[in-house]
Amino acid sequence: MRRVLLSLGAVAALAAAAFLVTASHPSPVAGQISACGPSSWHLTESFSLARAEDYRLHLPAAPVLPELEGNTSPALVAIFTGPLTIPTVTIGGPQTYASAVCVVINGEPYIYPDLDTTGMTP
Repeated sequence: MRRVLLSLGAVAALAAAAFLVTASHPSPVAGQISACGPSSWHLTESFSLARAEDYRLHLPAAPVLPELEGNTSPALVAIFTGPLTIPTVTIGGPQTYASAVCVVINGEPYIYPDLDTTGMTP
């Protein structure tokens, strides 16, 4: 599995439009989710974590994510299905993925393309 972590700057460049608020994902969460990517991404699930470090309780198949380990800040998890085109910070330009998990901590998104969500519980 290839993991790409995007900085806030890369996500801001990608997110040209505000995230659409729907009946199944109403505001104020929508404001946080909009940090993850453009409104064209299909949101399939979102849930809050009391502490970011608890991500493996909800995403048991996920590998160790150093950015979240030991992080006691509250977080929002958003799961998107694709195809999703995500700019990378490496040479090679944008990549297309089948899905992505976005974890927003203190307004900063951490995006994990094609993260294994097997056994996910909100």
